[in-house]
Amino acid sequence: MIGPALGDVLPQAIGIAISPVPIIVAIVVMFSRRAVVNAAAFLVGWAVGVVGVLLVAAAVADSATDGGPSDGQATVQVVLGLLFLLLAVRQWRSRPAPGTTPEPPAILSKVAGMGPALALALGLLFTVPNPKNVALLISAGAQLGEEGLSGGEMAVVAVVFLLITMIGVAAPLVMTLAMGDRAQAILQGWQDWLAHNNSTVMIVLFTVLAAKMLGSGISILTA
Repeated sequence: MIGPALGDVLPQAIGIAISPVPIIVAIVVMFSRRAVVNAAAFLVGWAVGVVGVLLVAAAVADSATDGGPSDGQATVQVVLGLLFLLLAVRQWRSRPAPGTTPEPPAILSKVAGMGPALALALGLLFTVPNPKNVALLISAGAQLGEEGLSGGEMAVVAVVFLLITMIGVAAPLVMTLAMGDRAQAILQGWQDWLAHNNSTVMIVLFTVLAAKMLGSGISILTA
């Protein structure tokens, strides 16, 4: 059951992992005064947010079904698909004009001098209140709740799901620990690329997620 369950929620996990702004924040954290401590706190906040929302959504779905895909799950998928389609349109309309430099997120001005408490809060901020990530977590939790997993199986799936979502935000810390000061130039290059291509990445991601969610929901409703 673990393999099929992971396969069902893999697109959601990858969608969360591809989050340019949180990755930029994770990179900037590595330039703060207490880089390693702050980065660890940021990842703890991220983990708490991801696992918390995922398990709550799974528990709600589990209590409302006897197992197997349901019309309720299909409705959630369709609604989320439409949401991602709207987000893609919104991102397209708000994209920067060609040749202009996008304004950096305002939160970055506070990152350099922050402590672990703010880093922990940022980790939570970019999971729970984040529309894209929380929508994907609800979708994944709803699917897992209808898989009929045991407690141990759910724990394994949740851990693997979390690790996949952390690929992007954990990469700056892993690279710094492995490469030391040599990592700074690489991380700066990543930050610049993500800042200039954030809109393009998010438009493509939202479009793909919309197609996936709508396709899954429609296939369940018409089965």
